[in-house]
Amino acid sequence: MLLQPPRVPSAMRPAGVACGCVGGRLRRRQPPLHGPAATSSLPTSGSARAASSCRKAARCLAAASGALEALRRARASSSRRGGGLAGAATPLRQWAAKETESREVTVTSEVIERARRAFNRRSVVYLHHVVAAAFPHLPTQGAARRALKRGDVLVDGAEEVGSNVLAPPLGALLTARSGEVDALPEDLQQKLESWNACRSARPEARFQVLAQDADVGWAVVNKPAGIHTSPCVDSYSRDRMTFEDYLPALVPPPLRGTRSRRPRVCHRLDFRVAGPVVVTTAEETARAVKAAFAERRVGKEYRAVVCGAVGGEGDAFAVDVPVDGKPALTDVRVLRVAPCPHYGSISELSLRPRTGRYHQLRVHCAEALGAPIVNDEPALFAAAAEPWERRHGRALPRRVKRGRGNLFLQAVEVSLPAMEGITGGATVRAHVSDRFHQLLQQSERAWHRGWRTDEQGQCRCIHDGEST
Repeated sequence: MLLQPPRVPSAMRPAGVACGCVGGRLRRRQPPLHGPAATSSLPTSGSARAASSCRKAARCLAAASGALEALRRARASSSRRGGGLAGAATPLRQWAAKETESREVTVTSEVIERARRAFNRRSVVYLHHVVAAAFPHLPTQGAARRALKRGDVLVDGAEEVGSNVLAPPLGALLTARSGEVDALPEDLQQKLESWNACRSARPEARFQVLAQDADVGWAVVNKPAGIHTSPCVDSYSRDRMTFEDYLPALVPPPLRGTRSRRPRVCHRLDFRVAGPVVVTTAEETARAVKAAFAERRVGKEYRAVVCGAVGGEGDAFAVDVPVDGKPALTDVRVLRVAPCPHYGSISELSLRPRTGRYHQLRVHCAEALGAPIVNDEPALFAAAAEPWERRHGRALPRRVKRGRGNLFLQAVEVSLPAMEGITGGATVRAHVSDRFHQLLQQSERAWHRGWRTDEQGQCRCIHDGEST
């Protein structure tokens, strides 16, 4: 926990003396000098760095104090409601209340034919194919197999747990239980409030519902950077929370349709990327939204700051370069170009992917445009070296970390087409991070003050010869 040093009341301070904090120690700052004495006491580069450290320490202490105060208010509000599960109207409370119901379907020739088409069965159709085609809350073969194994699906009132049971005869009655929910952590509400309280100053870094329709069961929720969208099957440890794990505390169950076991994401964002993610809570809506993604009818926009210039402000073009041997297409628009002491220039781009390949935008920027995204991985900077040299006629400068090292790529918009449950479609935008504008502004300011990077990679001020 960060604690602020005790402040001395202004009435008890000597005239003209203020208190400061550098490196965790209190010190006195002398009053400003005027006249000839001021000229001989101008700060050197070392004292300027010390003053900068003092200002940074003060900002960090203020941010920590604000976050702790917000966390205390959130916890107090939660305790007044009787804890995370006490409020009857909270989404978490609604998900925790299990509402099991039974659904019945009579096997007909239409159901068998639907199963045959859905799973491309030319000859033999098995029981789990029929179950997946008959019940919306069991949309896949795997979900149907697991339900049969648990005994949640009965055939004429009896369990069928075999692995390769043939389709039941026409007229058989299938009964399936639905409405069960996955186990929820008891402290999920507190974890959510703690995360948001510690990031209260940055909207893009918080969990936030941007739009929702609880009636039919869909929502758009902001995913912060630094967290996986959902668990990775092969390499992810279940001890770590994912974006999907927080959703029951944010999005309520649907009022209509077949309720999912928990809120589910319909697409992914990279670990280092923040932005809007489409979430569904009803099985019927989930099928419609996932079909729209598969048919490439969902529009997405990203913002990125890249190294170098790829065109003038307002230029628009398409990048059609395969990624991992698969077709990949991205629409690019140049929003702003700013001079940069290190790379010569940096550019803010609007990126609209037409396809959804793995790391498509990062690969297109680095390998196709020769303009890697600021703070991207060293491997992508290495891949950008050759196209950079072809474009600029010189070697790509070494990779330098800007700010805290966060990737300068953010999803800012998602557009859903008209579909069942979403009349007229929906376009949802997220807050564009302020750090994009700040980076371009700082870079432009440093350039106009005379800072440049020499051949040895040293950043020098050409006006006074100082280097850093």
